[in-house]
Amino acid sequence: MNELLIRYVSVSFSAALLMTVLMLLRPLYKNRFSKRWQYYIWLVVIIRLLIPWNPGNGLVGYYCHEIQGKVQSAIGQISERVNSAVDSSTEHTEEKDEIKNEIAVVAQEQPLPDKKETDSEKTNAMKIQDIPSENTKLAFFKNIANNIWIFWLVTALILFIRKITIYQSFVKFLKAGCVTVDEINRLEILGKVMEQNGLHCKTELYKNSLTASPLLIGFFHPAVVLTKTELSDIDFYYIALHELTHYRRRDMFYKWLVQFTICLHWFNPFVYVLEREVSRLCELSCDEAVIKKLDADGRRAYGDTLLRAMREGGFYKNAFASITLLQGKELLKERLGAIMKEKRKTGWTVVFSAVAALLFAGSAVVAGAYVQPQAAPKVKSESKKEETSLSEYKMIEQNGNFYILYKGANEQDMPSGGVTDGCIGITLVKKEEYTAIGPFKDVPNLARDVKTQTEYLLEKKSISKEEAQLFGKAAEKIQKDILKIGINRTKVSLSAGTSIILKLFGTDKQVKWSSDNKKIATVNKDGKVTAKKAGEAVIKAKVYGQTYSCAVNVYAQAEKEKANQEEMRKDAYRQLGITKKNGAYYFRGRRIRIFMDMRKDQSFELFHYDKDGKVDIRLDHSDDYAEASIENLTESEAKEILKDMTDTDDVDDGGQMSFNISRLKKSQLSSKALEAVRKCKDHRWYEIADNDMRYIYYYGLPGQYAFEPKFSGQKAEIEIVDMKSSKGTYVLLAVRNHVPFIVKYQDREVALQKISI
Repeated sequence: MNELLIRYVSVSFSAALLMTVLMLLRPLYKNRFSKRWQYYIWLVVIIRLLIPWNPGNGLVGYYCHEIQGKVQSAIGQISERVNSAVDSSTEHTEEKDEIKNEIAVVAQEQPLPDKKETDSEKTNAMKIQDIPSENTKLAFFKNIANNIWIFWLVTALILFIRKITIYQSFVKFLKAGCVTVDEINRLEILGKVMEQNGLHCKTELYKNSLTASPLLIGFFHPAVVLTKTELSDIDFYYIALHELTHYRRRDMFYKWLVQFTICLHWFNPFVYVLEREVSRLCELSCDEAVIKKLDADGRRAYGDTLLRAMREGGFYKNAFASITLLQGKELLKERLGAIMKEKRKTGWTVVFSAVAALLFAGSAVVAGAYVQPQAAPKVKSESKKEETSLSEYKMIEQNGNFYILYKGANEQDMPSGGVTDGCIGITLVKKEEYTAIGPFKDVPNLARDVKTQTEYLLEKKSISKEEAQLFGKAAEKIQKDILKIGINRTKVSLSAGTSIILKLFGTDKQVKWSSDNKKIATVNKDGKVTAKKAGEAVIKAKVYGQTYSCAVNVYAQAEKEKANQEEMRKDAYRQLGITKKNGAYYFRGRRIRIFMDMRKDQSFELFHYDKDGKVDIRLDHSDDYAEASIENLTESEAKEILKDMTDTDDVDDGGQMSFNISRLKKSQLSSKALEAVRKCKDHRWYEIADNDMRYIYYYGLPGQYAFEPKFSGQKAEIEIVDMKSSKGTYVLLAVRNHVPFIVKYQDREVALQKISI
C-alpha cells in the first residue's frame, strides 16, 4: 500500500506544478477566455490529483525514481554499517568468551583475588549491549515507514467524515429555522425560472431570518433559502435564476469533488488554493451564464440585486459545500466588474480556448506520476516440457458442436451431425477419423465434466495424454467464452408500431434471431424487434448452441396515437379559450376554480378544483373532441357540486386546497406504473402511488363506468358507478395532488390495497 501513497504524493507534486502554471498565466487568459472555461479547466488539476496513473513516468515520475534510488542507497549503507558492527561485536564476544573459559580453568587450580574490570573492558561491554538496541530502533523506524500509508488514509477518512457531518448539521440547523414560502407570485416566478433552466424536479422555497445571503442546498431535491429581507419580484427572479443555474450545472457535485480531493491530499497546501479558486470561479461563471441572455439594463438590474443582497441578511454563514449568492466584498467587486464588462466571445477565442485546454491536459500527462518499473519476465526452465497449446490448432463451431482440427486435418474431414439444442459437443478431428465427447448441458461446469470423460478415455487408452490436454483446453475456453455472453434485455414492453434493438454482449459471433409469435412481434438478423399488435411474444437469440430469450409485451395503442390524442385535447382546449400554466387552468385569462370535462354520457373525463380560481366552467365533448361546447356553471350548480366546501378549507395540501382527477387508459401509464398494474389481482381495488401521482385501479367491471368527485369533511369522495354498457373491464383513474380521498363503488366504500412504486 505504500506504493499507492507514493503514487498519490507524485500526482500531488504534478498538480502543484499545473496549478502554478495556471496562476502564472492568469493575466493572459483572465479577460480573454470565458469564465466557464476558467472554472472547468480546474477539473484537469482535480483529475490529475484523483487518478494516480500515467502512461509513463513523466517529469515528476522521473525525479521520484531518482529520489527513491538515493533513499534506497542510503538505507543500504546504513544497513551495511549496522551489519558490520554486529559482526564485529560478535567476534569480540567470542574472544571474550574464550578468555573467560581459560580464566575459569585456572581458577579451579588456584583462587584469584577480586579484580575490577578495566575501562577498556567496560567500554567493549557497553558497545556489545548497545548494538542490539540500535538494531531494534532501526527495525522500529522501518516498520513505521512501511505502514505510513495507514496514517495518510485514516487522516483523509476522518477529514471527509468531518466535512459530511458539518454539512449535515448545517442543513439540519438551517431547515429548523426555515419557513415555507407559499406566495402564489413567488411560486409562479420560481416555476418560470425552472422552465427557463429546463428543470423538472421538485424545488422547495424557504425563508430563514438567520442566513446571511440567499443560498442553495440539496443535491437531488434543491431548496432555495431566502433571507428575512422582503424582496421585489425582480430581485427574487434574479436570485432564483442564479441559484437554479447553479443546480442545473451541478455545481454542488463539483464543490464536493473538490472537498474529497482536499481530504485525499490534505498534506499538500496547494489544494487549498484549488478550493479558493474553484469557489471564486463558480460564482463568476454562474453570473456569466445568467447574464448571457440579458441586455445592458438586465445586467444592471442583476448587479443591483447582488448589491441589495449584500447589504441585508442575517449573521449565519453558509457551510463550505453549500452554494450562496454572495461570498465576500472582494469577490462581489470582481463579479460586478465582470458583469458590466462582459463581451461576447468571438469564434477565434473559442478555438484558442479549446487548444489551450488540450495543451493543458497534455501538460498533466507530461508532468506525470510515479510508475513502478515492471518486473523482469520470468524465464521458463528449458528442462520443463511445454504443454500442448490450443492456439496451434484451428477450432470451428457449428450449432453448438466445436471441432478441433488436429495434425493436418481440415474442414473436409469434419463429420456431419450435431448436438441437442442447448448442449455442447467437442470433437477432435484427425485425418480419416475423429473422437467426439459430450453432449454437455451444464456450461458453468463444462471443464469439470470434460475432464471426467477424458480421464475415462485415457484409462481405456482411446486418446493420448496430448489429446486429453487439448480437450481440457478447449473446454476451458468454451466455458469462459459462453459465460461472458448475455442479452441486454430479458423483458420489454412496447406499443404497437414501435421498435427496439436487442443485443448479445460478450461475443462477436453471428447471432441467429427468431420470434415464437411473428404476428405479435418480429425480429430481423440484427436484433431489431418490431411490435405488430397487442399480445406477448418471446424473442430468442442463438449462439454456440445456447439460447437467450427476451419476453416482449405489446400494447395496442402506439405512442404516436397517444401523443395525437393528447394534442387533440389540447387543441380543443385552446380553441375554447382554456389554457394551463403551472398546474392551474385558465379560461380567457381568468383562473378556473371548478373545471368539469364531461363526456356525452355525462361521465367525467376530467375534474379539476382550485381554491384560488375565480370562474367555474363545464365542458361537454364527443369522444374525439370534434364536438365541444363550454358554459359557465351557475352559483347554485357550483354549490351543489361542492357541498360544504367551507369545511374542506383546512385540508393540508401545502397551503392550497386543490384536486385533480381524470380517467386514463393503460397505454397512457409509465412503464413502472404499468408493471405495478400488471401485478394487481382481478376484482380487487388498488391505490398505486407513483411520486406525486396516485392511480385507482380495478379489473373486472361488467361494463363502462362513470366517476363523480364529491367532498365530505376533510376528504374527497370518488364515487364510481356502472353505466350499463357492454364495454368495460377495468377502472383506471389518476388523482393528482395530496388531497385525502375514499372510493365508493355503487354507493359502498371499498377497501384500497396500497402499492408504492
